[in-house]
Amino acid sequence: MNYLYGWLGAGALTLVVVLGAHLMSAERKSESIQDILEAINPERRKLSYRVLNDVVGLWILTDTVIHKKRAMIDHLRQQPLTHRRGGKAK
Repeated sequence: MNYLYGWLGAGALTLVVVLGAHLMSAERKSESIQDILEAINPERRKLSYRVLNDVVGLWILTDTVIHKKRAMIDHLRQQPLTHRRGGKAK
């Protein structure tokens, strides 16, 4: 078992070294969506855009998740309970 831990440790160390060397030597290319959107519309840094994207977007997402969960719970409550855990249907 000690050999297994040794080989796993050596593999993890090799992975960290190779990944670190790659990240330090790789050039950064701006292909993220933030960089592309910022190049298209530089006014995105304004407060109105940030409020719209950060606050309103997060609110809509959480509201959608909450409504979906409520709909799922209501659907489950409407179905009759036919099977009980560990026993036959009553």
